[in-house]
Amino acid sequence: MLFRSGQPGFGVPLGLVVALLKDRDGNIDLDVPLTGSLKDPNFHLGQMTRKVVGNLFSKIASSPFALLGSLFGSGEEISWVAFAAGSAELDGAAKEHLATLGKAMNARPGISIEIPIATTPADADALAESRYNQLLIHRAREQLGDQPDDLLLKRLQENPDERRSVLVSLLGPETATAKTDAAVLEAKVRRSTVANADDLEQLGSVRAESIQAALVDGTGVSAERVFLVRGTRAESAGGSVRLKLGLR
Repeated sequence: MLFRSGQPGFGVPLGLVVALLKDRDGNIDLDVPLTGSLKDPNFHLGQMTRKVVGNLFSKIASSPFALLGSLFGSGEEISWVAFAAGSAELDGAAKEHLATLGKAMNARPGISIEIPIATTPADADALAESRYNQLLIHRAREQLGDQPDDLLLKRLQENPDERRSVLVSLLGPETATAKTDAAVLEAKVRRSTVANADDLEQLGSVRAESIQAALVDGTGVSAERVFLVRGTRAESAGGSVRLKLGLR
């Protein structure tokens, strides 16, 4: 069923709007001020009510998460969950947003959440870079001794000869001569660390499952209200990837 507002061509899913407004007791409390004079022959209470409620429904439908967030002092930002590129680990801010969303879901038992299984090109780049560094670290530790990861990487960056030795060791001496440029060696190693479609699919799935667990485990929210969906609701910026949650 659709509620048609006064704006031509705008359709609001009435069931979702009602679910967003209905509390645990099944009540809907609307604070919609009406202005006008009952003595005015052109004033029609029903007409005014429809207009005000229509505008309210339109506002809710355009920013549904803003309403959910406002229940517990938050806002539209709870509709986004951010990860470091290439990672499926929830940081403190993401856990806080999901905790607020879980409270809102308990307060509005008629709504369900959609979690996209999605990645961005930034994830592929981050996975490839991480794998490349891990290859260097593993082989450098064998050649240079047991040291912390960051110190080994720094040492390889500052010592071209040691870095070259590690790269040649990874590729095999038959693949490089004494004159082979280090950049060529690096490019060859990097080709073996490129993330493929299966890698990204696994990352997207693990991310979605971690969000689902945060919304369900110990919150009182039923797993039947949290859906994993395939889609492209993801964007990257500044080394992070944000997933856009949906409602149903």
